[in-house]
This record gives sequence, structure tokens and C-alpha cells, in this order.
Amino acid sequence: MKFSFLVPVNPPSGVIQAGTEMELSAELAALYAGRGFDHLAPIDAEAKALLEALRSGKEYKPPLANATEHPPADVERTRAELLAEAKYLHIKGADGMKKEELIAAISEAKS
Repeated sequence: MKFSFLVPVNPPSGVIQAGTEMELSAELAALYAGRGFDHLAPIDAEAKALLEALRSGKEYKPPLANATEHPPADVERTRAELLAEAKYLHIKGADGMKKEELIAAISEAKS
């Protein structure tokens, strides 16, 4: 996620000047955002989504890497892939589900 600093900040590594653009993890962005979440300006869509989640007190859900809405029909997904998506969708008990149960739970959660 890419942000622009609106005010100078003084982390242990040294001062970051206002106007500096920097790639930050979600954890660092939350730390540097300030109490009013007004120390950073988002540059990309993911950064904007994180700041909106922080401001509203909602949980930030990062996008899945290489996620597609509908995987190609000829590519069968592994249980590990299904489990990762189930966790992303906050499906309870996904760890104990069989592959077929995961497919059904994911389908139900998306509808």
C-alpha cells in the first residue's frame, strides 16, 4: 500500500518528512496514521480501503493475492486454496471441513 505523509513523523529509524511517499504494511500504516487517522493520505485503492476501515473501526480485509471471482472451470482448486478463501470469508469451522463441505460453505457465503 502506498501512502503520502501529511505531517512529519518521528519513528525510531529517523524523521519522515511531510510529503514523503512510501510503501507501508497495514501494521505500519495503522501506527503512522495518527489518533485521528489524519497523518497519511492514501495513494492507491488498497491504502484508501485500509484508512477507511481504520476510521470506521471496521476490520480491514486485504484482497486475496491473485484472486478471481470465478476460477476457470477446468482448474480444480485444492483444499488449501478453498480453506484460505473460507478463512477470508470468515467461515467458522472451516479447518475441520472436507473439501466438498468447503465448496458448499464458500458458495453459501457468497450468495
